[in-house]
Amino acid sequence: MLTAAQSKILMEIALETLTAQTDFNNGKDVIAQIDATGEKAHKLYTELVNAGETIGFSPIMKKNRGVKPNTLKFFQHLHALQDFVGIVNSLDLN
Repeated sequence: MLTAAQSKILMEIALETLTAQTDFNNGKDVIAQIDATGEKAHKLYTELVNAGETIGFSPIMKKNRGVKPNTLKFFQHLHALQDFVGIVNSLDLN
């Protein structure tokens, strides 16, 4: 079950990811934004995994990122953030 604080962080990650996608589509530089959001996602991922949850990224995402999901670098990419939000939203954590 997500705590209230974790739910809030997930909502922030989702909104920031959507904003980054929109900004990117409008030609803006979003690297710093994605990096900051990636830090939040990595922290939440770590909390959930340490609590026994399985966050299953696709083999293609793992291969494309070239690093494991337990690393910060994994989450510093727009597609990884999008997948993370979708995966956590699909878990029966609430």
